[in-house]
Amino acid sequence: MSTITAARESARRTKTILAAEARLRQAFPDLAAIFCTFHDGILTLSGGVASTHLRELAAIIVQEVQGVHEVHNEVVVTKPRIATPQQLPSWSDLSPKLADLPC
Repeated sequence: MSTITAARESARRTKTILAAEARLRQAFPDLAAIFCTFHDGILTLSGGVASTHLRELAAIIVQEVQGVHEVHNEVVVTKPRIATPQQLPSWSDLSPKLADLPC
């Protein structure tokens, strides 16, 4: 692989990681503790969140990022808790946030 090709690939990886992490932070502040790595179309999520709901939501949010073909979710639940339906965001709350996220 030439130096130019390697530099372009590195730039693509960085752009994908930044886009995924921006989507997570914009969607919910609680997802800011999730970090991403990217290689060969696979985006890997790591870090910790407070609930399984947030863990699953993180994978959904990043799957539409350009260049991502597969998401490996290695996020751990660090503070398990049971959320009541009143504590969970409704679809009407989520829909506008997801629509405004960059791809």
